[in-house]
Amino acid sequence: MMAPESDVLEYKQDLTKTFLKTVSAFGNFHDGDIIFGVADDLTVPGLDHPAQFAESVAHMINDSFTPAPPYDVSVNEDNRTVALHVYKGMHRPYLYKGKAYERRGSSTVETDRAVLQDLILESRNMTWDELPSSRENLTFAALEREAQNAFGLEKLGNDALRSLGLLSGSRFNHAAELLSDQNDFPGIDLTVFGDSVSIIRLRKIISGCSLIDQYWQALELFKSQYVYETIEESLRKKTERIPETAFREALVNALIHRNWSLPGFVSVQMYPDHIQITSPGGLPITITEEEYLNDNVSDPRNQTLAWIFLRLHLIERLGTGIARIKEAYAGSEPKPQFHLGPHRIRIELPVTDIFQPLTSKQSQYLDKMTPGVLYTRQDLEALFSLSRQQTLSILNTLLKSGYLTRMGSGRAVRYLRRPGQ
Repeated sequence: MMAPESDVLEYKQDLTKTFLKTVSAFGNFHDGDIIFGVADDLTVPGLDHPAQFAESVAHMINDSFTPAPPYDVSVNEDNRTVALHVYKGMHRPYLYKGKAYERRGSSTVETDRAVLQDLILESRNMTWDELPSSRENLTFAALEREAQNAFGLEKLGNDALRSLGLLSGSRFNHAAELLSDQNDFPGIDLTVFGDSVSIIRLRKIISGCSLIDQYWQALELFKSQYVYETIEESLRKKTERIPETAFREALVNALIHRNWSLPGFVSVQMYPDHIQITSPGGLPITITEEEYLNDNVSDPRNQTLAWIFLRLHLIERLGTGIARIKEAYAGSEPKPQFHLGPHRIRIELPVTDIFQPLTSKQSQYLDKMTPGVLYTRQDLEALFSLSRQQTLSILNTLLKSGYLTRMGSGRAVRYLRRPGQ
């Protein structure tokens, strides 16, 4: 029985020009095989003249590609089939009738504009952020501030910009534009939701400034929603409903590894029980899904940006982001989720403490409490219009369900509505 078609295997019963699209796909992305003489139902009727057929295959490839990807053609005399093995070539992109193709499962499809650009840049040993910018007279106050903190740089002059890979001669590149104070590329679209997507508690577009400032603004908003402090027996304790390390890594991943040639903002959606961070563009063409999820390689889409974020200590080490997100959730349930599509990457970070559902009456009492305000029991008796015993009952329920935290002890006990609730 023949193996089913896949991203590295295709069958053809006859010789038609459509196989040349798959030649383009294999030559552009990974080795693959096309077996001729096999029917759609995977039976093997074979070919009448396999040797002549093999010659025709070679002629059609050589006539259709300049240069052609490397390939081998062989004849199986036992079942009278012809096997074409195409190797991933060094002179990508390989275009058939002016278009590049890729395999998605058992289908061959035309690559989109962004992937084609990646292929072209890869053939030039370049990344998008190294391309020259049309902007002049850029300023770098945010980058200079961060460089001063990270490695004691006093002034960010042209020599320093050149050493960071942002200036070539007198011309800036795309990385410089993204890190400048005049960044005109799409930024971060951040939304804080209530109990449903129809309830929007906060909407903020972070753009028009350096990626560094975008990073810090998004981080501060994250802390206001998922990080809080309590005081227990005179000790201040920091609690993270979502690990800050995981959010930092996911945010940086979205900013420096996104496909900046695509329009659209990085989307950060904050829900009571999780965060979704979505970045435009799929994986770089040099990285497989398995390699991405297991941190087996480090091949950033924007090498200059990644290297600068590393030098600024905004990331610890290239190629460890996914591992650090997973490590932040060690021992916790549920786990982070990674959704990799051809046009976007989404990372979901769940909260590490799951709130228990409340009755409508209990929710009404919770809604009367303002987040960030410390309440005494007496304050809440007046706010709820309940007796001491009734108020204590409500407080115990809200505490056990995870919606409140208790601070201090004895007469100094205060109650705080937890962020995001």
